[in-house]
Amino acid sequence: MMLAFSGGETHALGAPSAGREADLELALSVQPEAARVGEEVEVSLVVINQGPSSATDVVVHYRVPEGLAFVRVEFEDATDTYDVDQGRWEVGTISDEQLRSPPFWSLTITLRVEEPGTYVHEAEVMVASEPDPDSTPGNGVLTEDDAAQATFEAHPAIVDLQISKDDGQSGAVGSGDRLTYTITYASVGGLASGVVITETLPAHTRFDAAASTAGWEPDGAATYRYALGTLDPGAAGALTFAVVVESELQADVEALVNTVTIADDGTRGPDATPENNVATVETPVRRAAQADLSLQASVEEVAPMVGATVGVDLRLRNDGPDAASGIQVAVRLPEGWAYRSHTADGVYAPEAATWEVASLSAGDVAHLRLTTEVERPGALTGAADVTQAAPADPDSQPDGGSAEEDDAVAVTITATLATPPLAAPADGAAAVALPTTLSWDAVPGARRYEVQVALAGQSFAEVVVAETTTETILTVDSLAAGAQYRWRVRARADDHRSDWSEVRTFAVEGSSVSAEGAPGSIAALTWEPVFPNPIRHRARLRFRVREQQRVRVIAYDLTGRRVRAVFDGVVGPHAVVERWFEGSGLPSGAYVLRLRGGHVQASRLIFVRR
Repeated sequence: MMLAFSGGETHALGAPSAGREADLELALSVQPEAARVGEEVEVSLVVINQGPSSATDVVVHYRVPEGLAFVRVEFEDATDTYDVDQGRWEVGTISDEQLRSPPFWSLTITLRVEEPGTYVHEAEVMVASEPDPDSTPGNGVLTEDDAAQATFEAHPAIVDLQISKDDGQSGAVGSGDRLTYTITYASVGGLASGVVITETLPAHTRFDAAASTAGWEPDGAATYRYALGTLDPGAAGALTFAVVVESELQADVEALVNTVTIADDGTRGPDATPENNVATVETPVRRAAQADLSLQASVEEVAPMVGATVGVDLRLRNDGPDAASGIQVAVRLPEGWAYRSHTADGVYAPEAATWEVASLSAGDVAHLRLTTEVERPGALTGAADVTQAAPADPDSQPDGGSAEEDDAVAVTITATLATPPLAAPADGAAAVALPTTLSWDAVPGARRYEVQVALAGQSFAEVVVAETTTETILTVDSLAAGAQYRWRVRARADDHRSDWSEVRTFAVEGSSVSAEGAPGSIAALTWEPVFPNPIRHRARLRFRVREQQRVRVIAYDLTGRRVRAVFDGVVGPHAVVERWFEGSGLPSGAYVLRLRGGHVQASRLIFVRR
């Protein structure tokens, strides 16, 4: 370090001078000229007497700037004192008789940087008993040679966090073992704020809070955070983070890998050495015996008819790496999908619906084939699940009941009702007696049958008969002699319906017009078309009969359910009857108006539209 002194003449020791004058000069320097928060700097003050006389009772003022902290002071003369609160250096006498040229005294003050910024250091001779020829002590004029100043730059501290960890293990760990990591951290740089340590659970473990340092907080499914807050320079500490190996380890797992990180909030700049903010430990594991069992299933027909026989194949596979033993599989068929017979590797008990396989080597497959019968329509789901096996399965839990595990499987069939085969009358029959008997073959699973009859040449949207029956035979007495009809049937079970059967035609025996007016002849009844048809609110009915009789007109829906009475009364010969059919309150659809009297009967189809 070089000190510069200005003004006055340098006097040699013992040189004579006129009068009592002491020419004092002051020098100030800061080393280094720039530093970071947390580092130390030295402020050197040197006061020199250029003579010609000794300087007595010398006092120098230097106050430590705010933002810098006083650490210590060192004097050249042990008799000197420095009051840091007042910034007062008691120098005493600087004699011109000292063995130096020129005579001077010095002190060094060590300071620590606490805040960044630009600092101006100022010092001045405040008291001296002898007059100074070119300066006035304590006048605050820093350009005089008894005063000095220097500028110092303080930069923010560089954050430098470090972390390391140790698993404390001398060997491998296995299922149920506790693994305690010791985490050591330190702040070797400047002040760090918002410091957080982050831990991620190794796979196949769970966090053990009781054996860990209190204060870890979950941050996601498998991440935990420990908030350290602010770390002063040089701060250090240690934490523990404990886990328990909670499941059997898979064959390909050789080690539990755990990584810990430390970071601050970034407000004080980047970390000086980010590479030491991460620490990873790999702990070797010991693997227990494992057998990876899986089930697959298939069916011969996914959309069978009710009554059909369906084969179900189950395949039990062991992907190892070890053999499995004592295997039990629960096989569950729903109501309506019935077991009939089987073939199996191992033993299958139909009453308990349990398949047992004594042992299965790695890579082997066992088979079970069930012969089943479908008894009702709809979606039917069968399932199988490994309920017992040893050793442990790495990716499934026996009797877990979850279709997401590969030791459980489910298959679904969608059964439908068969179309009823028509029996009588034969297709195209030319002379079917009244009343007419319609019959068909039974369909497995059907609870009832829907029958529709329409006039030949008309669609089934205008049926003359719409009946539902639980039998496979229906007697119809409302058909007209001499008319031709077409008919069909479909099966029904709850909300399930089969397709409609084939359509057959037949003709009713007899003439459509009777000159004699015999009972049942069309001539005995004149029934005008219902108008309007379709209707929104109501429609007009007009009819007349040739003979006096009681006549009823009843409305039915297509299921055969009576909806409402339209007319019920005695009608005289050739009297014209006019009535209104009220459709209000009825849902949209087709309805049958059935007219029956002592000697006449007929039907009309009417449609309600909303």
